[in-house]
Amino acid sequence: MLWIVASRLVDVQGLRTTWQGRVGDRAALLGTLFGTWVLPLDRAIGLGVLISLVLFLRRVRMLKATEMGFSASGRLVELDDPDASPELADGPVRLVHVEGPLFFGSARELERVLEDVLASPGLEVCVVRLKRTQALDVTAARVLLDVALRARARKITVLLAGVSLEDRALLERVGVVAALGPDAVFEGRAEAWVALRAALERAVEIAGAASLPEHPVRQWLRQHEPAGRT
Repeated sequence: MLWIVASRLVDVQGLRTTWQGRVGDRAALLGTLFGTWVLPLDRAIGLGVLISLVLFLRRVRMLKATEMGFSASGRLVELDDPDASPELADGPVRLVHVEGPLFFGSARELERVLEDVLASPGLEVCVVRLKRTQALDVTAARVLLDVALRARARKITVLLAGVSLEDRALLERVGVVAALGPDAVFEGRAEAWVALRAALERAVEIAGAASLPEHPVRQWLRQHEPAGRT
């Protein structure tokens, strides 16, 4: 009788589905199963939850911060792309694209990447694109504040592009907007490239058009000229 009851408590289809999922799903399943052999049932369930939580936090902390460049045709590409023009690697304007969750678990990775870029010789303007980031918290905002203050001490201008209204409010409360200046934060728009274009136009203005006569960034700006502008 106990075997019949126990068999009805086991969701075979659910186990099969879980096993066919991610590696983390299988790890949580095996951890829970092992726990039922050596621990009380409530602790075994807790072990499975803990494994799932640790793997979840490891996954969400993944942040991709990539320095971008432009191809000879003006296409936006990663700087290490074979088609990337070398001018952006040592020019006065640099562009960093950030993608993923911006919270306490990934803030230091963002700081590391930005510090590497800010250490570049001849740098005058660093544009940081945040349109594809999520979950900005106070820790990440304070990292941006620290980066902004260090950049200002080096006479480097940092521009933020693609910032949501909610994130801008947090950046204002933390002091990032005051450190950068209100005209250094470009809010995201539904239309593609609007905020990035505005930020790059401002970057070219700060660096001086004369220092970027035929720079690929200017070609990109021409290709993304807003409709109706002459």
